[in-house]
Amino acid sequence: MKHFRLLLFSLLSLAASLSAQISQEFQFGSQHWDYPYKVMMRPDGSVSVVSGYSDTIPNSLGHVLLYHLSPTGAVLSQIEIARIATSLFIEAEADGSFWLGRLDSIGYGLSHHSPDGTVLSKFSYAHPNLWDDYFFAVRRIPGIGFALAFANADIPQPGVRVVSLSETGTVLWSKFISSQFPDFYDNALAVLPNGCIVVAVVDFSQGYQVNCYTPNGGIKWIKGMPQVPAFGEDFGLIPVGNDRVVLYGNGGQSTYNGFAGCYDANGNFAWNLTFETEAKNLYFNKGFADGDYTVLAGEYFNTTEFGLAVLKLDAQGNIVFKNLYPDLSGQKDNMIGARISNGDYIFSGYQWEMMPIGSVEDQGFALSMDAQGATNWLLFSQAKVHLMRSLTKDDMGNIWLYGQDRTAPFPDVNLNNFVWKIGGGVPQVNPFTAAAPLHLFPNPATKRVYVECPEMSGTMLTLEVRSATGSLTQQLALDDKKGQVFFDVSGWPVGLYMVTLRDERGAVLYQGKTVVQR
Repeated sequence: MKHFRLLLFSLLSLAASLSAQISQEFQFGSQHWDYPYKVMMRPDGSVSVVSGYSDTIPNSLGHVLLYHLSPTGAVLSQIEIARIATSLFIEAEADGSFWLGRLDSIGYGLSHHSPDGTVLSKFSYAHPNLWDDYFFAVRRIPGIGFALAFANADIPQPGVRVVSLSETGTVLWSKFISSQFPDFYDNALAVLPNGCIVVAVVDFSQGYQVNCYTPNGGIKWIKGMPQVPAFGEDFGLIPVGNDRVVLYGNGGQSTYNGFAGCYDANGNFAWNLTFETEAKNLYFNKGFADGDYTVLAGEYFNTTEFGLAVLKLDAQGNIVFKNLYPDLSGQKDNMIGARISNGDYIFSGYQWEMMPIGSVEDQGFALSMDAQGATNWLLFSQAKVHLMRSLTKDDMGNIWLYGQDRTAPFPDVNLNNFVWKIGGGVPQVNPFTAAAPLHLFPNPATKRVYVECPEMSGTMLTLEVRSATGSLTQQLALDDKKGQVFFDVSGWPVGLYMVTLRDERGAVLYQGKTVVQR
């Protein structure tokens, strides 16, 4: 019966879609247990894929591999770029280069690589009281360096160590948060657009503690969420707007009711919610921001079924939409989601059921919905999927999903890298190759930024301003506008901002950068 409902839901969703017609799947890899990490676009339209695998020799370091794929999925090259114990961190830059972080034999290593994998710079950070290499988080601080947080074995008083590093590995500051149970997962660390670093620590006896540090290491605020019984298995932090952050997760060892709370610039609750859906419990696994909106996705379940839940909350914590998909799965560690440039949301994971151990029945899915939660399309992979890990979009609007397929029953470990390319979306102009820059002045600016808009008679335009971390800061509708428009930056944090002019389809027409200073 469940397979029939799944098929019916899929057919209805696909019938309503005109935008996701083309779907291609590519399998590649080695004879080892490849572990998928990241898929990234290169400026020329090709794709980089980072994966890792472990040797069969006990206690040996694993290998980090960089694959280069053509737009048609052909493997152009494969090289080893690092050795790793665990806790891999990868962040792509807009120019196609990327930062790679990993725990290895000498500590935590960070390296900057060109798109082809060449090392541009590298350094290592080692701490004598590193407790458990699994509880380790890294975030990029644009223009400064990195924030690190990890479980720290300062026995007899354990806790979490927070460290700010420069791009060359210099320790800018280091702080310690005491906790009787420093359960720390790799998404409970956030860097706000204003440079503040926020870290959440869970303690079974005290609930959640959230610390906010200024860019120079001073304590801006320390708050908690003691009313939520701390479970500690899955929780996260999301920067929302310029100076707010959302803590979300599941609350309690006897219940998985989801919760989310938004802290303002002073650490006070802008809103604080616990989510219950009839008799079903919510188990949030992933979250991201869309300007001032918070989007949460994960699993809901009761004694009879598992499903996918997606919630969108506005700046006051009101629910914009709450969608439940009983025939999909928000299974932990395999739920990915993002907002794409035309305003739609993309979610992916794999649909699974409580099958006998060794089943190869799990199937990947990709779900698109608009800003109001209406389903655009739903697609299923042909491959039997074991993991889903990364999502990106190219300049032609194609969605690239990266994970791992399972071609044989468990415990066989001969698994392939799995890349799924879905056509559709809005064509984009690469800002690094675009021939139409947007004129912004003064630059740098302190109060106002003026924009010279080109003549585009009869065209609806949208002016979009994003911070260096990608947060939507300003959006203006320009109806057949000519000449100059401006936006006020007098209250904005200092830093770099990307200004984009889009047409009525959401396609990028012009783009420029401006710097706000005081």
